[in-house]
Amino acid sequence: MSSRPPILEHASREPVSDEGAYRLSGLATGALCEAARTRRDRVWGKTLTFSPKVFLPITNLCRNQCDYCSFRRSPGDPGEWTMSPGEIRAWLQRARVQGCIEALFCLGDTPETGFRDYRTLLRSWGHERTVDYLRWAAEEALAAGLLPHTNAGILSRADMIALRPVNVSLGLMLENVSDRLCEKGMPHHRAPDKRPAKRMQMTREAGELRIPFTSGLLIGIGETVEERVDTILTIRRLHREYGHIGSPPRSRWPGSSSTTTSVSRRLRTSTRRRPRRSSNPASTTSAAFPRSARTTSIRSIPGRISIAFGRPVTPKAFDSKRDSRYTPLTSMRRVLSTRRCAPESTSFRRSLLRHDDRTRNLSTRSIARRPRDPGAKPRRR
Repeated sequence: MSSRPPILEHASREPVSDEGAYRLSGLATGALCEAARTRRDRVWGKTLTFSPKVFLPITNLCRNQCDYCSFRRSPGDPGEWTMSPGEIRAWLQRARVQGCIEALFCLGDTPETGFRDYRTLLRSWGHERTVDYLRWAAEEALAAGLLPHTNAGILSRADMIALRPVNVSLGLMLENVSDRLCEKGMPHHRAPDKRPAKRMQMTREAGELRIPFTSGLLIGIGETVEERVDTILTIRRLHREYGHIGSPPRSRWPGSSSTTTSVSRRLRTSTRRRPRRSSNPASTTSAAFPRSARTTSIRSIPGRISIAFGRPVTPKAFDSKRDSRYTPLTSMRRVLSTRRCAPESTSFRRSLLRHDDRTRNLSTRSIARRPRDPGAKPRRR
């Protein structure tokens, strides 16, 4: 007989009710972690998957002033920045050379509504709004062979429709559903976009628009344990209704989602135009590595959103018997389990290509070592 409480025994086997979730929050942390590990290992296994990505903070200007935030700046503050189009292109190409699959765009909430200098800067680049600039950046990511994901704070329904064709997913942290944290003297008092109703509305509209979505909560901003449970249960209710949080929609939307299909089509089109190889030694890495990353990026689409759940999901548009073996998640698992090398290392990329070479006749010689810095000290053998 198990000595664990019945509610904990039940939670280790299947989902609990809302009432059960509040009862679990009062148990010891160690017992909760043990039950969570048991269920996780049984349902998902012990394989850890990941997707290499480049983090692009487009701007740290933000109209909200959360008391705990160390990211936000105002124009003229030390450390304030906004990435130019040239910087975005350069980082996307650098990410491609390093073997990244995704491009994560992150920024403050609608800075153009609070700062005139930022609006002027956007217009000088040919954009009226931040959403227009983000759409351009996502198109550049697709042209570079990367999968764009945008986390831009509160977006209207029209904004999400505009970004949907060029993003594999969108995201917004729900953070907390407690209105108490927005009262005077609390961390979200000077943050109009942190009102729970606004954030729940955007999450709901993303589900109605069939957009794969990421969400989550913040810990340690003055919330109570009950408010944490309230937030988790709200995310669960929204996901049960639309099936779009943390995973590509499957039950209500047959086949692959319109977002994933659209991005897949654009990615295939854009990457066909890239040169295969260059005779210039300085550009060997940037011209050669995308040849293999091109295929890897396309194959990663079925499993991109499911990484948070630790498994690749293959839409019906793909033949699972033929294609599921060749997702980058599968390749990475095989390489990590046999070679134990870092994902950013040359040996990892060569191993990943060696696996693909057996199935697609790709050349492992297309991976070149990074050019050596002339000023660097010689390595000891």
